[in-house]
Amino acid sequence: MPVLVKSGGVLPTRTDYVDNQQQRALTQLTLTVGAGANGGFSLYEDAGEGLGYRSGQSTSTPITWSDSTRTLTVGATTGTYPGAATSRAYTLRLTNSTAPTAVSVDGTQVPETAWSYNTNKRTVTVTTASLSVSGAHTVTLSGNGTGNPQAGEALSASGTCLTARASTDGQPVELAACDHSAGQQFTPPASGSVRVQGKCLDVAGGATANGTAVQVYTCNSTGAQTWRLRADGRLVNPASGRCLDSGAATLRIYDCSTATGQVWRFPPGPVSGPGGLCVDVADADPSSGTAVQLYGCNSSDAQRWSAPGDGTVRTFGKCLDVAHGAAANSTPVQLWDCNGTGSQTWVTQANGSLLNPQSGRCLDDPQGAGTAGDLLQIHDCNGSAAQLFRLGS
Repeated sequence: MPVLVKSGGVLPTRTDYVDNQQQRALTQLTLTVGAGANGGFSLYEDAGEGLGYRSGQSTSTPITWSDSTRTLTVGATTGTYPGAATSRAYTLRLTNSTAPTAVSVDGTQVPETAWSYNTNKRTVTVTTASLSVSGAHTVTLSGNGTGNPQAGEALSASGTCLTARASTDGQPVELAACDHSAGQQFTPPASGSVRVQGKCLDVAGGATANGTAVQVYTCNSTGAQTWRLRADGRLVNPASGRCLDSGAATLRIYDCSTATGQVWRFPPGPVSGPGGLCVDVADADPSSGTAVQLYGCNSSDAQRWSAPGDGTVRTFGKCLDVAHGAAANSTPVQLWDCNGTGSQTWVTQANGSLLNPQSGRCLDDPQGAGTAGDLLQIHDCNGSAAQLFRLGS
């Protein structure tokens, strides 16, 4: 049902799906804010049953939007009741807004995987980590952009960032503290290449041996500069069959393994699919249960997917999911709360398909039509064009 939010209005809704309030505490909250004016309210909560509220068993959380500073402030929660949440993840949906160039949570700039912009709906979506309700928190948008950034920080499992300290040919790539500098603005592997400061991520000398250094170099479309991002967060150089690895002072290629030093979280990007189309959240609706389809590639927030390294494929802070955890052919896929189940685990196969191990089936375009609006499903893996999907490209 459509809901109109006036300028300065703040509308709270539950982010995750539950059958009833007692099923799970309110640990995920979406705040839809209408830009253009200041606003705020106090979020009241109680157990939802019983008479405890009569004796003060409830909580109150002040929430305000400052339009001049483009800052959402969630105050510290006061009070308590049985089952009250002690921490909470927030999703800000700011409507009637221009795109920011950066977003900060509690004063710290967050990576590009944490926010997105929809040009048609003029809506910014920001997702936070789980934050303690005992303290106040802020989400601040800064700068004025025209759309989603095409590059951003590529994070290691330890939280450091891929870094090229110069753009000269042969400059080694290393890990460093994330600082959002130009040398840390990497693209996902669009068309197979990973770019930073106008150069490409390159295996030195086009070698294929374990331990070969990785550097930046003038883009030349060779195998030394071709990379494939897998659903487990590993970046593979097909020419060598080896993975980008942080087991040395500077980055190198090494035999692909389960080592955390080979897990990378690149900035979000499209998942290309059959017919030259992209995997898309229908109508850019972040609600759990929204269908996932093929659609014309448009760089919108509905097509900004990331692979954090745990086998999930995510956008809007939610996961690509096999509906109801089913395993039958033709089961649709959807957007759903990330829950760590097998219905949200995907494995990139050598032929480019995405396997869901729980069902033993692959992400699939029905009838292989390659038509915008095709609702994606799982089906017996067959290596056909209907099952070829590429992350970050």
